[in-house]
Amino acid sequence: MSQAELARRMGRPEKTISEIVNGKAAITPETALQLESVFDVPARFWVNREANYRAALAEAERDQSLRGHATWARQFPLPEMRKRGWIGPGGEADDQVKDLLSYFSIASPEQWQECTRDYHAAYRAHPTFELDEFALSTWLQAGRVRCERRSVDEFDADRLQLGLQEVRAWTRDDPKVALSRVADLTEKAGVVLSVVPELPRCRVSGATMWVGQRRAVIQLSLRFKTDDQLWFTFFHEAAHLLLHSRREIFLERAGGESKSEREIEADLWACDFLIPGEAWDEFVAAEKFGKSRVEKFAEAHSIAPSIVVGRLQHERRIRFSRLNELKRRVVPEDFVELGLPPLRG
Repeated sequence: MSQAELARRMGRPEKTISEIVNGKAAITPETALQLESVFDVPARFWVNREANYRAALAEAERDQSLRGHATWARQFPLPEMRKRGWIGPGGEADDQVKDLLSYFSIASPEQWQECTRDYHAAYRAHPTFELDEFALSTWLQAGRVRCERRSVDEFDADRLQLGLQEVRAWTRDDPKVALSRVADLTEKAGVVLSVVPELPRCRVSGATMWVGQRRAVIQLSLRFKTDDQLWFTFFHEAAHLLLHSRREIFLERAGGESKSEREIEADLWACDFLIPGEAWDEFVAAEKFGKSRVEKFAEAHSIAPSIVVGRLQHERRIRFSRLNELKRRVVPEDFVELGLPPLRG
């Protein structure tokens, strides 16, 4: 059938039919009904074809636009993200950009800066802290995604603080077993525990952030791979939830850079919660820190002896080479069930 014949049958100008055939004019519901009458093909077929065509045009235009963001995409730790199954196997530049948009749940690269502004604020708060903001936002997003996938109760500070008393005693147990119990306990208090091994150029051992106003995330990288570091970082991050604003993200830094007032507060809270101040002062006053005495002190206060060793080393009361046999080695990959499962098959 010629376009002229179709125009006569539909009662439409030939120019309009030509524009429809060439994709320059849309098939409206009214036009779809006319085509149904002429061809005996349901109107919904024509409406669906029109929708698919317009979507394909929009996708092609978007893909062309995304190719211009290849430089942006290359700043992320793409090889490690592929290795962990967070994004696809690679491909064209626009495929990499689309994978990142899906990972961050954003519509375009322009929204990355806006939707991760809290991450950037935390990054900028530590100008001497050498890390990469692209790697940092990727690492933190893993915890946010895990939180969004978990069904947890609303945050309850009293319940969390009460539960931490149990966690304190669990520090004496196998870290792999203990941390799984901790995750169950904290979720009942509205806190998702996330273990995400560190990414290249992301020197963070822990972080605290809120997902909305009712759920929080404590995220650990286990980068130091000993249980004393694991537990102190966990209690430090828990302190931020109990003491500080829900509008901020707190990062536990890997080096010895100067700390903010709130970081110092979290450190002191964790120290006193794990080992009461008076008990610690009495213990260190003797200035005798043999293995047996450390073990007896730890047992008396229901904590892991590694925590005592770590604090003694941190306060420079013993050398960092001493009593490390009382520490347990932890491997981040052993805690995969507490991390982000692959987003893609």
